[in-house]
Amino acid sequence: MQDRFDGLAAHFTYSTDLFDAATIARMGRHFGKLLEGIAENPNQTLWRLPLLTEAERHRLVVEWNNTAMDYPSDQCVHQFFEAQAARSPSNNAVVFGNENLTYCELE
Repeated sequence: MQDRFDGLAAHFTYSTDLFDAATIARMGRHFGKLLEGIAENPNQTLWRLPLLTEAERHRLVVEWNNTAMDYPSDQCVHQFFEAQAARSPSNNAVVFGNENLTYCELE
């Protein structure tokens, strides 16, 4: 960071083996958003300060979270499971560490 007559200037030095330019640019925008939040409310707790731009927040919270799908409302969860077990009994249903159960075993 450098204090200049027209404000602060930031310069990021990073390993190109670990990060690409787009990632660093995004991190820079997040850092800028954080600084804006601090300037607007210096007494705010850190975890309440913003990092994402409004567009990023919308994409994350609204667009990527749009997972609604139609399903038969006259069936219970266990019936969905039974139908999946009938379709693919030998597929893994549960995996934990080195252990797994197929749909057939779990049913």
